[in-house]
Amino acid sequence: MEERDILVPAEVIRKIQKDFELDKYELATLFGISLRSIQDWLKSGIKGERGLNVAMIDCLLTLQLLSEKDPEQFITFKQLKGLVQRVVREPSLVFFQFAPYEDDLGPVALLCLKHPKLSSVFMAMIFLLYLRVKGKRVKLSDAPKVLNEQNVFQFFMRPSDEDEQ
Repeated sequence: MEERDILVPAEVIRKIQKDFELDKYELATLFGISLRSIQDWLKSGIKGERGLNVAMIDCLLTLQLLSEKDPEQFITFKQLKGLVQRVVREPSLVFFQFAPYEDDLGPVALLCLKHPKLSSVFMAMIFLLYLRVKGKRVKLSDAPKVLNEQNVFQFFMRPSDEDEQ
């Protein structure tokens, strides 16, 4: 393919990997692609349209821009990075953290957290912002702290005072 066929340069993919502190396996998981594909992306960029990957990269970069530009009204980049890492590394924990809010979000809303990881990040962001407007705080906890709790369900149900989300 010619240079003009590259839709997302490799530098952009490497920047996402570096900024969100993901190894190549986690990066592949985030985008729902094979390890071989992510290695190609890291080397040559995304050539030609590949489903929704280009749009998803644009969305992720937009979330990053908003988190850096206006962290007080949106969320901080540290919080966004933590969300991305949690969705990739412990997706079931993110699902359970929103379980107490199923009535607020609707009966099928939590099902979207089982889709490809980047879609889960986007939906989790929408849920966080919606619940914030409703005056409800969701704290996305680190997995090691959660796993040290004796009763994981109780951990997710307790209210949070921290300004994590």
